[in-house]
Amino acid sequence: HLRGEPNEVGFNRLRRVLKLCERVNIPLAIENIGDSNCFAKTFQNIKSDYLKFCYDSGHNHAFDPQVDYLGKYGKKLITLHLHDNLGPNPTQKQLKGFTFKKQSLDMHTLNKYGSIDWEGLAKKLAQIDNPLSLDYEVMMVYRKDERTSRSNRIAFRMWYGFSL
Repeated sequence: HLRGEPNEVGFNRLRRVLKLCERVNIPLAIENIGDSNCFAKTFQNIKSDYLKFCYDSGHNHAFDPQVDYLGKYGKKLITLHLHDNLGPNPTQKQLKGFTFKKQSLDMHTLNKYGSIDWEGLAKKLAQIDNPLSLDYEVMMVYRKDERTSRSNRIAFRMWYGFSL
């Protein structure tokens, strides 16, 4: 995750990391996290075959739905984090049944509870000719009547370092 005001110090640090990536033949994917300026400036300033892109559907929908990451950076895409949410301005009707805090726009919910246009997203992804890795990032913690399975919670704890 890259955040903040892009600058030459940060770019130089990233270039050093990418040189190591080249030596060990492992790409580095940066994820869209709602800071489209930092994301765009990174790709404008760093030219490397090892600098890649991880598309997070929930981040794009909740924080910067006006940015077409797949259209602009699809050639660099190597992995997906797919999950749903209600977008940047959920209505009271949409929120019915959820225990939800406004600051938690990135809900990581199942696609049946969010408002992402999955058909449109699938059409965009079908245009990309890169082999892709997929993570379906789901944690149902916003509905009292539905929860993720125990194994999903264990995987989540191992990945993020805390338990649900």
